[in-house]
Amino acid sequence: MDFLANPVLSSPIALLTVALLTLIGLAAGFFSARRAPSRSC
Repeated sequence: MDFLANPVLSSPIALLTVALLTLIGLAAGFFSARRAPSRSC
């Protein structure tokens, strides 16, 4: 349990996480923006 006291930020893991979350966010925004004009209220 000693590893919980001092977390270490790994650069490759941090970059991978940021890239993955960015892609998910862009995909969600892109597909909802494409679908929005075709919806009728």
